[in-house]
Amino acid sequence: MKKLITTCLLCTTIILTYYYIYPNNKTKIKYNKNKQYIEINNKSLPNNKCLKLLITLDPECPLSISYSSTINKLATQYSDCDSTNIDFLIILPSESSLKNIKYLERIYKPTLQCWDTIPNDVLNNSKLNQMPPLYLDYNHDIINIIDAKITPECFLIDPQGQIIYSGAIDNWVSEIGKTKQYTNEHYLEDAITQYLNNEIVKKPKKTAIGCIIQR
Repeated sequence: MKKLITTCLLCTTIILTYYYIYPNNKTKIKYNKNKQYIEINNKSLPNNKCLKLLITLDPECPLSISYSSTINKLATQYSDCDSTNIDFLIILPSESSLKNIKYLERIYKPTLQCWDTIPNDVLNNSKLNQMPPLYLDYNHDIINIIDAKITPECFLIDPQGQIIYSGAIDNWVSEIGKTKQYTNEHYLEDAITQYLNNEIVKKPKKTAIGCIIQR
């Protein structure tokens, strides 16, 4: 009997350890019944296009600022306001001043510009009244589900709610405080292109390097 209990405890520990280390193996964003929104607690991600790209940013993280041109270029290429390719959605997991948030809005304007007509009641923050594509996720409702740890970090989500790519945008940053003179690995763009071409995403995950999200 004692041996059986020990064996059961060992099996339970192995299972829990597996899901703790590999949380994305069971991560799936759930859509509501009419398929119009992805529901995450009190926040709703609009389901009006084929793909969702969730990007975690922090106005006080230098890399979040430095990557604005790269993300804006991708948004211009894949998220034309009349296109049906990708929704670019920005997640702010750390509290910041209104001044810093407005600055982030300004430098990411090409990424945000297609959302001018989204009604305020889609996402209503009582203090700042933010709406898609800028989510103030200070309670970590979203980042806990997608298991975000870094800013900037990206998550490409298919229409079924499955994360098909997560992690770094490219290989411009080699380690904290060090960047390369050129970028020759475009992880996010490759994943987008492969999916849109009905191909398998060859590299579904690449560890992001940046500012740690404090929990």
